[in-house]
Amino acid sequence: MKPLFRLFGASGKKGLSGEEKGERYHQSCVMPTVKHPDTIHVWGCFSSKGVGSLTILPKNTLQQQLLPTTQQQFGEEQCIFQHDGAPCHKAKVITKWLGDQNVEILGPWPGNSPDLNPIENLWSIIKWRVDKQKPTNSDKLQEVIMKEWVAISQDLAQKLIESMPSRIAEVRSSKQI
Repeated sequence: MKPLFRLFGASGKKGLSGEEKGERYHQSCVMPTVKHPDTIHVWGCFSSKGVGSLTILPKNTLQQQLLPTTQQQFGEEQCIFQHDGAPCHKAKVITKWLGDQNVEILGPWPGNSPDLNPIENLWSIIKWRVDKQKPTNSDKLQEVIMKEWVAISQDLAQKLIESMPSRIAEVRSSKQI
């Protein structure tokens, strides 16, 4: 999973925050606006046992991060890998590499299906925490992302994983799959 983090919040653009009359254009209510904010792509994984490694991309992420993390968290115990439906994850070279490593993959997911991957919820939590700290440059942004990643509790990770059956049941009951 490769979310995108931007300086100055989720959209990279901010406007006015003042709501009171006369406060709207006060300097304390004006927030930075940038047209092309610095962005950082990250790769991370987690399981019910907690967060695994987090890597600032680009790197040979699967080889350097996925295998050591699954070994650390599961040892010889079986685990199933779930990635998002990004087209790059379905590339023949990626599929072959995962097969060569005997990585069991959850899926296949049908096209245009609801994204139920619990890491999406984790990314939202981390982005919210990062945005609250308002990092002002790429180095600070990377530092805050890494700090917030390691602050994720095993309890939260486990709750996200355990939410899967009820989320799938909810989608099924709404007849979306």
